[in-house]
Amino acid sequence: MTRRELLEKIRTFPILARGLSWDVVSGEFRSLFKGQGMEFSEVRPYEVGDDVRTIDWNVTARFNHPYVKLFQEEREMPLYLIVDFSASMGSPSRVRRIDQALLVGALLAFSAQRMGRRVGALFFSEEVTSYLEARKNFPAVMELILRALDIPCDGTESRLDKAFDFLGGSLKRKSFLVVISDFYCTAWEQSLGRLANRHDLLLIHLVDPNEKDFPSLGTVPLQDPESQRSMVVPTHLKGFNREWQSWQEERRIYVQQVARRYDVGYLAISTAEDPYKALRAFFNRRQ
Repeated sequence: MTRRELLEKIRTFPILARGLSWDVVSGEFRSLFKGQGMEFSEVRPYEVGDDVRTIDWNVTARFNHPYVKLFQEEREMPLYLIVDFSASMGSPSRVRRIDQALLVGALLAFSAQRMGRRVGALFFSEEVTSYLEARKNFPAVMELILRALDIPCDGTESRLDKAFDFLGGSLKRKSFLVVISDFYCTAWEQSLGRLANRHDLLLIHLVDPNEKDFPSLGTVPLQDPESQRSMVVPTHLKGFNREWQSWQEERRIYVQQVARRYDVGYLAISTAEDPYKALRAFFNRRQ
């Protein structure tokens, strides 16, 4: 899609966001937007019936009497969109992965803004391209989207680890981070683990149907858009197609396993799917 076509479609999203907002509030992720997350407030002496998991052992040892931690709701947990603009995200297709990423991100941004949440973003490829601190109003969300529409997928590789490390040093309060990428990258897992210790995350894994069912084109040259490495492959051979499909499925399962390891959300969305329907179905399943 062209920039104009994307923008025209995105302009209809504030209306769609009404229904999606309710799904987010109703589902398990309500804590990420509606404010059920908790942060430490103070301590008081232990009373019969208190949850023993809330005992503050340092204070208890100091005063030789059990004390428990009191918590208050985090009502201002912002949403940050972390969007991958590496070369593979712009690979030609019926719907490019980056186009689907912008549509998914816009829907989530409008949904969060409608519920009074602040929305920010980080755009990256080989380096962090742009970082926008979270703000609450509608013009701020539109500014974020327009900024994203002007960023090219310029032939560089994906360094998700640098994006995670940047956020780890920049975000002072607990946030909800939505990572939108094809995850054609390496050495990002430990950075994700460190970030997941302090923040809530959802990994949105964008997949292209052509990756699963490679068209039979005979013997053709292929080039990695990020490394520029080339090879000639026999797309018409059944053995090649089996190996190709197996590799793609292993990649998807691996990203899902990493998400499970660090207790973060995972959602695979095809570029052939309606992003609104995909997100609604996901939040309904979480509920």
